[in-house]
Amino acid sequence: NPAPAGLLRDVALFKGASRPAPRGTAGGAPPGAGNHLQERQKIFLPTEAVKHSIRRQRGAEEKAPAALRVQKVAKGGCVKQAQTANRIGLMSGRGVAMITIRPPESIYQIEGRIEKGTFRGRWHFSFGDYEDPEHMHFGMLRVFNDDTISPGAVWPLHPHRHNEVVTYCVSGQFRHADEHGKGGILKKGWVQHTTVGRGMWHSEINDRPDEPMRFIQMWFLPAEHGLDPSVEQKAVEREERTDRFLPLVSNEHAGALRIVSDAQVHACFLRAGNAVEYHIKPGRGVYLYVLEGGLVAMNSRDLPALAAAKISNEPGITVKAQHDAELLLVDVLLG
Repeated sequence: NPAPAGLLRDVALFKGASRPAPRGTAGGAPPGAGNHLQERQKIFLPTEAVKHSIRRQRGAEEKAPAALRVQKVAKGGCVKQAQTANRIGLMSGRGVAMITIRPPESIYQIEGRIEKGTFRGRWHFSFGDYEDPEHMHFGMLRVFNDDTISPGAVWPLHPHRHNEVVTYCVSGQFRHADEHGKGGILKKGWVQHTTVGRGMWHSEINDRPDEPMRFIQMWFLPAEHGLDPSVEQKAVEREERTDRFLPLVSNEHAGALRIVSDAQVHACFLRAGNAVEYHIKPGRGVYLYVLEGGLVAMNSRDLPALAAAKISNEPGITVKAQHDAELLLVDVLLG
């Protein structure tokens, strides 16, 4: 049986939400099955060895090997730094225009062991035992995790329920597999969308034995619940996203993957000296992340690699690159 270390990634979107049962199980939910605050405390214990005993909905119970170790490293007092991120607020016809710059050192960092290797994470919003009231979500965007896993390492099979997931491969080769071993491969710049719906199990794998793999995983609040799970993906070459924000996931753009949420994901490879603009509709916000390269100047504010910006009530942004840069932009309903 796979060790449920992958439950590191299966945190609740809402306190008290329930997890799906493994295929083939039945029965009522055991007492406390929905208490994810307690589960998070079990999942992330700052000890040398962690024994997991997580009760799943409908009576399923699994235990991880005693050798499973998870080490948490919160670098530089990230929670406090996140609360003091640089903010500028100006009045506009849309309300208070707000740009919040999140320097790289202000974003929560964690590292530890997973199956067959290690991981390093930069988690932009509350996730696992990282809970920051200043960064619980941004509109429909609930999770934005930048994770790197070592060659051949695996987030073991774990469940999700009631969320829309977008995965973007930053480097290396990402492999996704469900409980039947079926899945797909993502290379640099490729994207995958998953409607988790009523529940599914999957694992995330570094498909290369010789190099790390880095990926961004985003969770969005769904517009509908109880849907059948589905997975689709799209291959994207760098030329397609060069000097433009290319829609990867959107319900408004032809050729983009669809999503059951009021959200869009765009990617851009911005060459040095060039600029790109993005229009923001009323009632929406943008989360901009510098994946690689830079500096870039966003509305005259400098963003180095691994910095992010939250933008709301602005008519748009202009991004200019001092050096080549890879960008990811999320456009969400704020209401």
